[in-house]
Amino acid sequence: MPNNGAYNNQAANAGERNIGPVGLTRLPVAGSPSTWLFEDTFDGQADWVAPEPSDSTLFSWDGDSLPSGWDALYNSGDNYGANPNLEIGNSVLDGSGKALRVWREWHPTNSFGSNATLGKFFATGYDELYVEFEIAFMDGWTSSDGASAASKVFRVFSSTGPTANFWQAFGGGEQGPVFLWDWAVSGSYGLRNGIYFRGGPHGENYSMSDSDIGDVGRNISSGSLGDISMNWTNDMQNHLSAGGSPQIPDKLNGGFLPTSGNVNHEQVYGPAGTFTKIAFYVKMNSAPNAADGIFRQYLDDQLIVDSETVRWVKTTSEPMPKWNAFALGGNDSWTGGQWDNADQREEYYEIRRVAVLDGLPEGLA
Repeated sequence: MPNNGAYNNQAANAGERNIGPVGLTRLPVAGSPSTWLFEDTFDGQADWVAPEPSDSTLFSWDGDSLPSGWDALYNSGDNYGANPNLEIGNSVLDGSGKALRVWREWHPTNSFGSNATLGKFFATGYDELYVEFEIAFMDGWTSSDGASAASKVFRVFSSTGPTANFWQAFGGGEQGPVFLWDWAVSGSYGLRNGIYFRGGPHGENYSMSDSDIGDVGRNISSGSLGDISMNWTNDMQNHLSAGGSPQIPDKLNGGFLPTSGNVNHEQVYGPAGTFTKIAFYVKMNSAPNAADGIFRQYLDDQLIVDSETVRWVKTTSEPMPKWNAFALGGNDSWTGGQWDNADQREEYYEIRRVAVLDGLPEGLA
């Protein structure tokens, strides 16, 4: 099977499946049925730029041209246009290999000035999915100076299937359950870990409550559909299901992050160009309203947030949904701080080494 940058364990020819992916550091858990489903280092991808936002949706099942191995693009919102919302090309940050580059735009009034998402659909759904990737941020990435910003970086979800409504979320939509992860910063409260939960199936029970999610360290933000905005210090103390607290390295000062107060972007993600591994594991609850679904978040292979009592699906008259899609990128809200409209400020982060398994890889618990 030729390596064109994207590895797909759902190849039509069975002889091309279950071959080891290149360049990743973990294998499925020994003795477990976990298998690789997809990998993309982006190194073998052709250079690519997302079409203008007027072409807001593209799908592989409609014959549209997309990066090899990927199935769906949503691209909408672009105030300035100097840079595309999404592109694949040589990494600017590490000087070798390629990466997916995602741009965001500052704007004084339009809080979602840029919005682009690249997605993958699995024809076979899974009770559990594990997705990992590496992320790094440009030099000068605005993460303080009084700015408030949030960028949707990742989501994993259950979809009704390959249709024109693949991206339709919210109540009555085609997605659910959904988990979303935001990079976020508050001018008052420092760097945040945005973990957002939505129920299912597919547009039903879309809003989730604290009792649906379990104890992850912080309650849902008031008035939200299931948004949790965690700090990186006291919210992560003594809330792991197995007990204890993560010790998160301080990549700016050395040692570990403090257990109270606020931290800044470089303490968690390091100086500009530092690639940090982020991973998420989700497992569907066993039956409607059963509080036995699982959510786990890993930072550089360390478990930092989890719950083993998630009600992803509370009620359904249909068979339980399966996890069958994930996506990178998303909308950005970025206002305030030192910039003004004349600056037409745009900033980017890069993603590389994406891998998906149908269970936990070796060494993670």
